[in-house]
Amino acid sequence: MDKEQKRMQMFNFKGMELNYWMLKDFTTLKTYVNTSHDTRSLVQDDKGNLYLYVFHEEMSFSGPDVMTEFFFLVKNEEEAGEKATESAFSLRSEFDYIHIPYDWDISVREHTTK
Repeated sequence: MDKEQKRMQMFNFKGMELNYWMLKDFTTLKTYVNTSHDTRSLVQDDKGNLYLYVFHEEMSFSGPDVMTEFFFLVKNEEEAGEKATESAFSLRSEFDYIHIPYDWDISVREHTTK
């Protein structure tokens, strides 16, 4: 499957059928960091759910740049603001999330307890 097919492939998160392009249509409510290699923002889906969006790009002079994106489901704007500076690695154990790695093999994590 090529990368465009992977972007169009539907997946389930919290009972919602989504694909990559639907994630990119989420509304940005607040931006915490916005550089050429890192973005952290609060985004909202069409159902009102809030996510801390994390984008990171690592430059590679020996091959393609490695980009990764996360959408961490948060309770409210305050929680997103408190977590906006934490590493994506540490947030993964705390929140349900959607992960888009550099190879476009989208994965989700839904914790059974919080």
